[in-house]
Amino acid sequence: MYNCTQGGFLLMAAVLFNSCASTGTGSGATITATGVVHDINTAAPITGVPLQLEVFYNNGGTAFPATTTSGSSGTFSFSTNNYPNGTVSNYSLNVMANNNYFISYYTWFNSPNASNIIFNIQSKAFLKLHVINSTPFNAYDSIVINPTVYDATYGTIKGSLKFKFIGAKIDTTFMVTNSSEDVLGNTVDNITYQVTKNNTISNSSFNVSLAPFVTNSYTLNY
Repeated sequence: MYNCTQGGFLLMAAVLFNSCASTGTGSGATITATGVVHDINTAAPITGVPLQLEVFYNNGGTAFPATTTSGSSGTFSFSTNNYPNGTVSNYSLNVMANNNYFISYYTWFNSPNASNIIFNIQSKAFLKLHVINSTPFNAYDSIVINPTVYDATYGTIKGSLKFKFIGAKIDTTFMVTNSSEDVLGNTVDNITYQVTKNNTISNSSFNVSLAPFVTNSYTLNY
């Protein structure tokens, strides 16, 4: 069994992925792989996750002979001998780009046959914040908002994505995301914020339960 989970997102920055390995070698044989895809938080099977088989050669070359998608029970299977001749060093099964899930998952196997591969993957959510300065003092009022996000580039959870607004008439709506950072589905996001009014600084926080795949909306009055 190959159990591939990000283990609480504790990944080395240079690696970005979890890997699982078997023993043995393979070259020129039919490649087979079977397994299942689960949600890491709910353990529910996930339908429609695209996966790609990758073959690595001793000369540094690679080939991508097959793709598939997880079925209604989260299961998937490959069987192919349609790849270039050469001395194969190992194989990899990769979770491909998907708007609903982070893609930092793959598994290595060194023999051409692998079974019972388990991918436990993290769902995305989408968070829209409506920020209103409901008790303005003057034009120097400010708020700094720090959501907790998952950084797909480094495989870590962090709170360094900041949004700052200055003014007495702040009434704005925005999505909490950027090119590499999103919030996590099936989780509770703790969002801290700092308000400055009349030269007084106050710190507060709130929690938002994030349903996966959909836009979750929250209004913050300060």
